[in-house]
Amino acid sequence: MKICLVTPSPVPFVMGGAEKLFLGLVEAINHHTSHVADLIKIPVFEQGFWGLVDGYRLFAELDLSHFDLVISTKYPAWMIRHKNHHVYLQHKLRGFYDLYQAAPQGLKGGEPRSAPRALPDHPSLQGLLAILDRSHPDRKDMDDLFAELGRLRHLRLPENIFVFPGPLIRRVVHFLDQIGLSSDNIVSYSAISRTVANRKDYFPAGVPVRVLHHPTSLKGLAPGTKQDYLFTASRLSELKRLHLLVAAYARVPGNLPFLIAGTGAEEFTLARQAAHDPRIQFLGFVPDAQLSQLYRDALAVPFVPYDEDYGLITLEAMRCAKPVLTCSDSGGVTELVQSGVTGEIATPTVESIAGLLANLVENPARSQDLGRNALERVRPITWSNFVRDLLDQVSLPRIVRTPSTSAQPRGHILVLSTFGVHPPLQGGQLRIFHLYRQLTNHYDVTILSLGNLDAPEEAIEMAPGYVEHRIPRVKAQAREEMRLKDLSGISCGDIMVITHWAQNNRFMDVLQEYLSSTDCVVLSHPYMAHALQECWDGPVV
Repeated sequence: MKICLVTPSPVPFVMGGAEKLFLGLVEAINHHTSHVADLIKIPVFEQGFWGLVDGYRLFAELDLSHFDLVISTKYPAWMIRHKNHHVYLQHKLRGFYDLYQAAPQGLKGGEPRSAPRALPDHPSLQGLLAILDRSHPDRKDMDDLFAELGRLRHLRLPENIFVFPGPLIRRVVHFLDQIGLSSDNIVSYSAISRTVANRKDYFPAGVPVRVLHHPTSLKGLAPGTKQDYLFTASRLSELKRLHLLVAAYARVPGNLPFLIAGTGAEEFTLARQAAHDPRIQFLGFVPDAQLSQLYRDALAVPFVPYDEDYGLITLEAMRCAKPVLTCSDSGGVTELVQSGVTGEIATPTVESIAGLLANLVENPARSQDLGRNALERVRPITWSNFVRDLLDQVSLPRIVRTPSTSAQPRGHILVLSTFGVHPPLQGGQLRIFHLYRQLTNHYDVTILSLGNLDAPEEAIEMAPGYVEHRIPRVKAQAREEMRLKDLSGISCGDIMVITHWAQNNRFMDVLQEYLSSTDCVVLSHPYMAHALQECWDGPVV
């Protein structure tokens, strides 16, 4: 298959966990599967009303029909229109969903946010608000919304109407997400964690959501033998709650250094808070090679964010056999950390965190045991396993059959071929291509064929109602084909199928899928007769 991962590119650009997932996923599909994948990004400035609206509109207008399958993970990329669109959701715009007016425990202040809830009142907004009030909105409603927003953009309206963040843009985002993520537009849903899968208003009601923990793209992660310091790596923002760690470590006795990598808005505040504790060192930005080494030489990795989507820091630490200390409300982190087994889970208070940190520092042998368990916990989370699971329920969409102009519905004929047909360049290809094309006047025809090893899976619409679906050979088939050729001195790709049809699980799965709705099967050659006998008792030509 030709697969597209479609994502926003943040303006200004930052290389965060989402961006690392994008790069790692495309590389993994291209390396670990027979498919080919590309990454397509559109710049989005999401810190302003009109920048966010423009981002949603640009993705809604993006044509990706030249791909067989599209995967989106973040807003506003899921606004694209595609017949085979799958969502692997990282998170929605959290400030307009689960974090709107939130006051999580352990954050400084603790008072509810003062984000306004009431929509602005202005006569010019009546048309817009009427659109936003439509129930069960669809793509037509989306087009109406963008048109009305375009009209309002050129009026000289009070600035407070388009305040960001604010209730109007929040309502617009909810409206658009409802359309983009509708089950009318999405084939399947997955999430990066149970935490994300269970969040209110993240997915349409009643749809099944698979949880798939993805690996990290950070290189050089391996168990280390040193225990020279505590280490954490994080964006220095309020939601990461580094201030809790600084305050807690002040209560931990001893001289063990605590190294903190990362940059962010809280950098100056945290440095001032830790000024009287020389054990705490802020490293700023750390390149990947150094980051891996810092994990390997640490005693443990404390990471206590509020309701984290997933937390790659957790996975990276555990890949280096380091226990992770986190909090009970840290979201996705707690899905990997088991208290007293692979790390520790504190309540989000300074006292609780300090007690468990002291336990890790004062008992390095126990910390090492927890680290070994942590490594075993995350060992199965690899790119090959992840891509296999992600694409497990993903296949090429069934080609929409050309509507018949008669009152009688069109039938479907499935033709099996041991070689690819399109483009038709020589004898057998030309014969199959032209012969079965003549049947498309009365039937929809699908040619299910075997392609070359390591070639991509493809669905090629050769004419209206005429499709070749090509599945690549697997290694066992290619080896047998070469063995037979060495013995006979001639090409044996056809003969190989007689005995090695069952080795190609993907081919057999697709075959059975087509057989569930076909009327007749044509064997272009007899070599696939045994494969067909296993799963079909209908008409055969």
